[in-house]
Amino acid sequence: MAYNVGCIFANQADKLLNQLDKQSHHALSTHLYLQDPTPILDSLQACEQAIEHGYELRFLHKQHWRCVQPYRLVNFDGYWYLYGSDSEKSRLKTWYLADITKITVTQLAFELDNHAIQQLDYEMNVWFEPSSTPFIVTLRADASIAHYFQRRPLSRTQQILTTHDDGGLTLQITATSEQEVLHEFKKWMPNLHIVAPAELKKRSLQLAHIFMLHSSLQE
Repeated sequence: MAYNVGCIFANQADKLLNQLDKQSHHALSTHLYLQDPTPILDSLQACEQAIEHGYELRFLHKQHWRCVQPYRLVNFDGYWYLYGSDSEKSRLKTWYLADITKITVTQLAFELDNHAIQQLDYEMNVWFEPSSTPFIVTLRADASIAHYFQRRPLSRTQQILTTHDDGGLTLQITATSEQEVLHEFKKWMPNLHIVAPAELKKRSLQLAHIFMLHSSLQE
């Protein structure tokens, strides 16, 4: 983490890490990854300023100019994204900050969309689709991994519906895209099962079959 970056989240993270380091230099070991903000410093500072004052941003993203109403800075798996609304397409979206260049804070004010902020309650990972209609997913976690979901829920929406006699769990989450769910499923298979909706269950079984076939070919 770079020092004197001038970003609120970076300063807070540095203070926490420094405090931990001073208290237990030899006892602390962590695999937590957080993207170095130094290369994206200009983008981070512009986003913070625009979000704080309610101004639109203009930037170049993958050779296309975008005008965006910025709502939040979001971290997925240690990488920083801007979450906001594309002013031209009126569509909620996330942009990977490292892909943003030539960013400027305009003087175009906008009103905060409370619905857009509420959509963040459904995000699980980088496959979050904020413009989609959220849907309910039912999962079954085997006993061997059930305690992980009790310790750290898959998302803010996770509910434990049933604790089974064998120690397994039936879970319910709200997702915004099939890829968002399949991304988590692949991390935990074969011990996590998609129960519903039916089409998503079918896709998960196909993925599991392909994985088993690939594994057998490598043996």
